[in-house]
Amino acid sequence: MKNSPPSIEANRAARLRRELRNPSLITIAIIVLLVLAIPAAIILPGLISTASTNLAERAEQRRQRVERLLPEAVVLPAQVTPWLFSRIRIMQQATTTSEWFAADFTEGSCNPANLAQFPTGKYTTAIFRACSDLNRIREKYAANCTVESCEVPRTAIIELDGAAIRLVEAFSDANFALPYESLVD
Repeated sequence: MKNSPPSIEANRAARLRRELRNPSLITIAIIVLLVLAIPAAIILPGLISTASTNLAERAEQRRQRVERLLPEAVVLPAQVTPWLFSRIRIMQQATTTSEWFAADFTEGSCNPANLAQFPTGKYTTAIFRACSDLNRIREKYAANCTVESCEVPRTAIIELDGAAIRLVEAFSDANFALPYESLVD
């Protein structure tokens, strides 16, 4: 019995001692993964919940900011039209990025849900078209308005003028649209 084979437990213990004294690349990788996985398992759930909470708060802040700038409580086309004229004028004379992007023509007064509250007819159609046109123009010429400079091209001014003129024409018989002076010669 002197030559009996070593027990399985002894083999495993000897192999473990050998691996710890002279570890292979696989052993080092396993140890590193365990050392990183344990703190990550502790920290990640809190980090993820904090990040999602912050993102939700940011989205709520943006929604509130949009509501402050463009209240959805506007229920009369006569209240939206002067606002659109002022946005057109600001965009035509924009010298900074914040002036070019000052309004969101898909939210607030131009929100389709808000426009659905208006009585159907040519006034609502004109406002909807103006909002769509202004959003399209803003996106089309966005590259001309960077952080360094904002140069509104003449074609953009002409397109903005066209949107304003279509509004004036639609509201000409309503007697409540602001007079609009074209900037185009």
